Parts: sequence; C-alpha cells; structure tokens
Amino acid sequence: MKILLTWENAGGHLSPKFQSDIFNKDGVSPLVCLMMDDGGQTYLQTIPWLGEGVTKINLIK
Repeated sequence: MKILLTWENAGGHLSPKFQSDIFNKDGVSPLVCLMMDDGGQTYLQTIPWLGEGVTKINLIK
C-alpha cells in the first residue's frame, strides 16, 4: 500500500490531500476518505485535539 500526502492552498489555507493505491469495488479509498475528513475545520484548528485524543487513550489504558 502506498499513501501520498501533499498540501494544497484551499482558499488561503493549507489543506492536506491524501492519495492511496488501494480502492474498494466502487473505486473509493475508505482510508483516504477517513484521513481527508476534517469536519469542516482547518488543520490548525484540529491540532489541539490530537493532545486531547492522546489524553483520553491514556485514561483508557
């Protein structure tokens, strides 16, 4: 499996773009869909949530 990450200028904001060589029978890459779903946020707005996610994972451990 190959995954390619590039950055695009989307409306004055950097936005990640992913490509993969793995597709389902409909020609869609579920992994790329998951990685590209930003929930309508810019990537700078989502970075603080990474720490929150790590904290929650550590609580479960």
